[in-house]
Amino acid sequence: VRGFAIDNPIEMLEHFLLNFCEYASDELDAAAFTSAKSAATHSGLLSAGAMVNQRSRAEFIDQIINSFMIDFFVSAAGKISVGVFDIEAMGDVAAQKNLDNVANLLGDCEIRMNRDMISTLQYNYNFDFARQFFFNQPDLVVAQSETNIGMILRDNVNLFFVENQATAEYSARLRQFLSDEFAHNVSCKIPIGAIDLDVGQIVNVTYFAGISSDGLGWTQNVCKVFDLVLDLDDLSYSILMADMRIRQMVVLGDETVLPATWAAATLAD
Repeated sequence: VRGFAIDNPIEMLEHFLLNFCEYASDELDAAAFTSAKSAATHSGLLSAGAMVNQRSRAEFIDQIINSFMIDFFVSAAGKISVGVFDIEAMGDVAAQKNLDNVANLLGDCEIRMNRDMISTLQYNYNFDFARQFFFNQPDLVVAQSETNIGMILRDNVNLFFVENQATAEYSARLRQFLSDEFAHNVSCKIPIGAIDLDVGQIVNVTYFAGISSDGLGWTQNVCKVFDLVLDLDDLSYSILMADMRIRQMVVLGDETVLPATWAAATLAD
C-alpha cells in the first residue's frame, strides 16, 4: 500500500479525525479547516512524524495541536473547529469585531496579570519516535523579562510533530508571547445576541480601564477569545480573552526594529 506524506499540520489533524476517529466530514467545520490550512501554509508551518507507538486518540490529537499552537474546539454551531495564528488576520482591524464598554459589555472587565509567566522556554523538537527522545532541545530566553522579574521562570514544550527549525521557533515564540510578563488575561460578559463570537476569534476591545502606558484605557485593543461560556441565568456569555497587542518595541541582534502594531507587521517580522 502506498501513501503520501502530509506536511500541513491542519491537514494532518483533519486526516486523523476522519480516518482514525471516525468522524463524518459534516461534523467538522469545513470553512474553518480550509482557512486554517491556508494560514498554516502562509506561515510556513511544516508537520512531520509518524504513529509508531501505541497511544490514545486524545493523546495523539493533543500532541498535534500543542506542536503548532492550534486552536481546537467545538464551535457555537456544534462542529469541530480549528484555528491557526495568522499575522494578516491580526493586523486587519477593519475585519475584526468590536467589544465596547459602552455598546455591548456588561459591567466591568477583569484584567489580570498572566499566571503562567515564562522567561525561559525549552522547546523540544525533531522527535525520534522509535527511540523516544528529542534531537533538538534549545532554550528561548527573554533576558529582559528575567531582569524585570528578578528570577528565571522556566517551562518546556514538546513539539512532537515538528522537525523544521523555523516551525519550532514559530511555536516556541507564540507560546512565550502568550506567557510573557506583559501578557494579560481579560474576562468580561456580553448579552446573548449582542455580537456573534466564537473561540479563536480576534476582537477589538475598547475599555476605559484597560491597562495602558498613557492611562487612557484601551481603544480597539487586540485580544483573542480563548473561552466562551453560556450563562442561562442572566442570558449572557462569559468570555475569557488574551491580550494580543505588541507590548513593546523589540530590537533584534542585527538592529532590526520590529513594528509596534500587528497592522504594520509583515510575515518576515
